Amino acid sequence: MSELKKLLERKKFLEGEKEAIKKYMGHDEHDKNLEKEWEAINNELKEIELKLEELKAKEN
Repeated sequence: MSELKKLLERKKFLEGEKEAIKKYMGHDEHDKNLEKEWEAINNELKEIELKLEELKAKEN
């Protein structure tokens, strides 16, 4: 499996996880574990976006 495909699959999975967490994080809810997970997912998504941009730049 190519690195690009792996990154895209991981991104899709993380976006699904993020949507699931969003359902449980209301405006008044401040679950520390959910907040930590949310932050970790966002950080990993940023890293994936950077890697995807690098791969696309190499292809061009």
